[in-house]
Formats: sequence, structure tokens, C-alpha cells
Amino acid sequence: MGTRIAVCACNLSDVAPQWAFGPADGLLGLSNYRVRDFREVEGWVQACCVAFCYLEWYRLRRRAASDRKEWWFRQRTRGLALQVRQEIEWSDLQQVAGAMETEEGRARLRACLRRAVPLEQRRSA
Repeated sequence: MGTRIAVCACNLSDVAPQWAFGPADGLLGLSNYRVRDFREVEGWVQACCVAFCYLEWYRLRRRAASDRKEWWFRQRTRGLALQVRQEIEWSDLQQVAGAMETEEGRARLRACLRRAVPLEQRRSA
């Protein structure tokens, strides 16, 4: 490929991400894929880099506030992504539970659920 991109390499001892420039194919393991032009996948690669940087930032933030610092240190990308997903799901459940406490909230949830189902799959009233 030969294209050079900025890749975020987060240092565990520093909250600020470090930016390194290097060839995309070797640095990211993209040499196994056939792409005519790096612009075809550039957005996807940037999204992956941003997601990885976020997970490292999340690890540092949780590790600083946790008694289980070693556990957070040893988590890899999959474990961190799972933790983020679980935190988001818990937050969503708390929001739904709060909305269920009022009639207005229940009506808003019913409306959201109706909009979530495509028209062709909706039950007739």
C-alpha cells in the first residue's frame, strides 16, 4: 500500500494518546487484504483507531477509580469492549426503568418501540 496514516498508540502511563505515523499495511496488519486504494478503507481504519483509543482511555479512567487496578491493566480490547457494552446496557435499562414510572414515560417508550419496527412488520391495530 505505501500509504502513511496517523495511528493512535495509547501509553498506559499517560492519559493523552500518542500519535505515530507509519505505513498502514505493516502497522495495522492490512497487508493481508487486497485494496486498490487505501481511501476505500480509510474511514473504517480511522473508526477502528478512534474506538481503540477510546477503550484505552476508558481503561485508564476505570483503573484509576478501581480497587482492582491489576484486573483493569490486564484487560485486552475484547474485555474492554465488553465492559463498555455492559455499562451502556445498564445505563439504558436504568433509563427505561425511570421512564416506566410515569404514564408519559410509558407512552414515550411505546412510541419508540412502534417506530423501531419497520412498517411492513407492524401488527395492524
